[in-house]
Amino acid sequence: MVCVRKIGKGQIIMQELAIILSRFDIFLLVLVRSSGLVTTAPLFGSHNLPHQLKAALAFLLSIIMFPLVVEGSRVPSSLFAYMLAAAGEIFLGIMLGFIFMLAFITVQLAGQFIDLRMGFAIANVIDPQYQTPIPLVGQFKYLLMIFIFVITDMHHFLIQSLYRTLSIIPPGRMWLGPGFLEFFIRISTDLFRLAFQFALPVICILLVIDISFGLVARVVPQMNVFILGFPVKILTGLVMLYFTAPYIVSSIISLLDWMSGNIEFFLKLLTQGV
Repeated sequence: MVCVRKIGKGQIIMQELAIILSRFDIFLLVLVRSSGLVTTAPLFGSHNLPHQLKAALAFLLSIIMFPLVVEGSRVPSSLFAYMLAAAGEIFLGIMLGFIFMLAFITVQLAGQFIDLRMGFAIANVIDPQYQTPIPLVGQFKYLLMIFIFVITDMHHFLIQSLYRTLSIIPPGRMWLGPGFLEFFIRISTDLFRLAFQFALPVICILLVIDISFGLVARVVPQMNVFILGFPVKILTGLVMLYFTAPYIVSSIISLLDWMSGNIEFFLKLLTQGV
């Protein structure tokens, strides 16, 4: 019984390899789209992950999804058309990962708004995921969002979205609807609006403190409010972050819902061209 089971698994693997080798041109298009997603998506696109691991992940996703989409795929007839199709595939994968990444950029931007009011604008730290300087509060919210992103299984939703794009538009049939540009502009403008709303409670309190110190400076000119204001604003900002922690978590969850809605709308735009 054990031998039969091992032979059965080996036959399945050999059959899948045979399918891949017989339609290797389509498999490359699936691999290109998967690579575009892995390059830009949160967690998967981290600089902490070795390039070999990213390539292996993209290759594994392509092997899993290739048998499911090979039937409806279409291979361009010329080499130039095939290169254009490959460019379209990587663009689609990058756009899918970028939509997921927008939620993380929103959190970082909200942290930058808060750091600017608290006096932490100069004290940046290096983001371990993308090796770029980001503000302290932005890093805190960014790490918190990664934690919530994982525990809510959004990384599974990311992989599911890749498969849905392959189901809607098989490899070699890249198409974007007329509303794509409008969609891209809308989510880019929503990024700044949501980031400001995210940081608004702390910004309002710090603004009140700035106004109060301005009045004190007018009443008591001898007091150095510039030196006194720094520790007070930092302490107030940290206290506000502590008391608004439940609001931060709920806002991150709402932000992930906003991201999921954008993914659904993006898939709907792709469906309109089929």
